[in-house]
Amino acid sequence: MQHPRPGISRLYAASGCLLAAVAVALAAYSAHGVTGEAQSRLAIAAAFAFAHGLALAALAGHTERLLKTIALGALLLVVVG
Repeated sequence: MQHPRPGISRLYAASGCLLAAVAVALAAYSAHGVTGEAQSRLAIAAAFAFAHGLALAALAGHTERLLKTIALGALLLVVVG
């Protein structure tokens, strides 16, 4: 049985992987490029971005139902927006 939404599933997976990669770069910048309160804020932002990217990439294959597709789209919009 073919997946009903292969394009959107790939988009969510790629977006999640890209978000996780940007989070790793942000964590490296926060560890080596800034100090003080900015460092702690960037580290927290990087951790949240990585967790949301990982969740988006892991759940990208579960877009068989429209509600799940909309929920993953909302997650992507909230994280990016």
